[in-house]
Amino acid sequence: VLGSITVGNEQLVDLQSKRVDNRVSLRLGGVKCKVRVLGDLLGEDALDLSVTFTSFVLQLPNLPEVELPLPRPLGQLRTTFCDGDMRLSRGGRGGLFILKRIRRPTGETLG
Repeated sequence: VLGSITVGNEQLVDLQSKRVDNRVSLRLGGVKCKVRVLGDLLGEDALDLSVTFTSFVLQLPNLPEVELPLPRPLGQLRTTFCDGDMRLSRGGRGGLFILKRIRRPTGETLG
């Protein structure tokens, strides 16, 4: 009924501003939707952080962007490996995250 479904996601972690921005792009058939979950980072150790998720943003075609508060759920992220290209982390509920650094065409990294 929906046709093809594609999903892309990225996580931006800004240690200086203590913010996290999780972004998911969905294409359901020909319709592109975006969801972002925003949060505040807690802690000083970049390898062992807590995140308080503060809001989510929903973007649908031809509609205004909607940002709604979250009930401030707390997440945790413990990084066990990190180099210039990859990060391996465990979430507070045991999930394993394998993240690859995105590079711009110039070779410059994002995040």
